[in-house]
Amino acid sequence: MRIKHIETKQEIEQVTHMKASSEDQNQFLVEQLKNHTIALDQVMIAVLHNKVVARALCMKHGMYLLTFEDEIQYDDAVCFLQACISKVEQKEIELHLYSDKQNYQFTFDALISAGFKVQQEKYSYTLHPTINSHTLLAYPCSNHNKQTWVDAFIRVGSNHLDVSMQRDIDRYGIERASEILYEVLLENQPDEAAWLCAQVDGHCVGFVIVSQLTRTQAGISYICVFPEYRGKHYATMLLLIASNYCVEHGYDLLIADTDIHNIPMQHALKYANFTYSCKEVVLVYNED
Repeated sequence: MRIKHIETKQEIEQVTHMKASSEDQNQFLVEQLKNHTIALDQVMIAVLHNKVVARALCMKHGMYLLTFEDEIQYDDAVCFLQACISKVEQKEIELHLYSDKQNYQFTFDALISAGFKVQQEKYSYTLHPTINSHTLLAYPCSNHNKQTWVDAFIRVGSNHLDVSMQRDIDRYGIERASEILYEVLLENQPDEAAWLCAQVDGHCVGFVIVSQLTRTQAGISYICVFPEYRGKHYATMLLLIASNYCVEHGYDLLIADTDIHNIPMQHALKYANFTYSCKEVVLVYNED
């Protein structure tokens, strides 16, 4: 088995038509490569008998689109993951794995063997977006600078139910953890026109960030209501704002995840007509 980044037309053809991947993910990769949003050397593959049997998109802050075909052996899958780990710039790598993914258990076991650890368990919900009315004033936050966002994340970090964020706060302190969160979110969604704030009586009560997942699917990268404005169903309204954004930008599926212990957000998702889809596991690899 050979582990390398994609180079040839044949490899591009195979890596964008993997059987164990969803068609949306395959098509998304086609478009990103065509538009040069993703570089060839960011897509790692494992090749066995001239067939691509594994792929992963290795970015600065994480690993995405991880897929194993049925033909790959377990030890080879672990070796592939170890090679991908060396490609990611950050010492700490976060990966999200969904229980409805083909070869889920095989992939989960290989990740654990490669040194990943379970950090958080979530529930994943989906919505077919529609236009909804709400009482908040929604607007894109494209004119906000980094420090404005860091200050906002610090406000949220003082009172929250996010296991991942709390782990970073405990490790780095709230200011550095907020900077890291901003950097990760910006990599996932560099178009800050999709960072949507909501106002009531001239005051920002919270915000939601919508990221493109595939050609037709979007995800909620982050959503929050500032502590002093909670208990007024603003989280549900922010979800409706995200739904409106998806309709306006041509997405036909919106995905949102929340910690299994975050009961208020689970209620907000249900009030906004999201449907439970599957379980999600957040795994983290740390060189330290």
